[in-house]
Amino acid sequence: SGVAERDFSFSKHYSGNFTISLTVVDQAANSATTSMAFSVVNVQPIAKLYIDGEPVFDGDKITLNKLDQLQADASSSTDTANDASNLRCIWRIDNVPLLEGESSEISWPDGIGNSFFLSLEVIDDDGESSILTVQVIDDQMSSFSPSSIILLISSITFLIFAFVRRKGEIEAENKIPKWN
Repeated sequence: SGVAERDFSFSKHYSGNFTISLTVVDQAANSATTSMAFSVVNVQPIAKLYIDGEPVFDGDKITLNKLDQLQADASSSTDTANDASNLRCIWRIDNVPLLEGESSEISWPDGIGNSFFLSLEVIDDDGESSILTVQVIDDQMSSFSPSSIILLISSITFLIFAFVRRKGEIEAENKIPKWN
């Protein structure tokens, strides 16, 4: 109340649509009101993941030996200034929550086959979240041994040889003269 200019402050920590109104009343009890609508939009945090010091992006595939550990770091994840200090990082393996924190050492989980999905969900204090998922593959599965390739080529060559030889024998049988 009063004729002096005033500053109005409000919390920018909450998203939503807001309206501020000003009503002016003179001594004769006449009044006029004006309103202004505005919106505060909370943005999603940006999940950033580094594995063993290298940046990793959503959908990437990573190889790991089942006996090794990987160093996962999400401390570079960002959000707006009002949310950046309150980010939660949740780590999931095959969509099952494993632990919470900015960084972790992750070992190959028990009972998992030759690959699994590692997800990082970054959540701000307003409930907005961002998820980044990578596939971790056993490095033994990603490498082909030369002996298996040689065996495959040898098998294909033998099958082609056997097919051609059998076809030649059938044609030779048809060329033998027959007595009537």
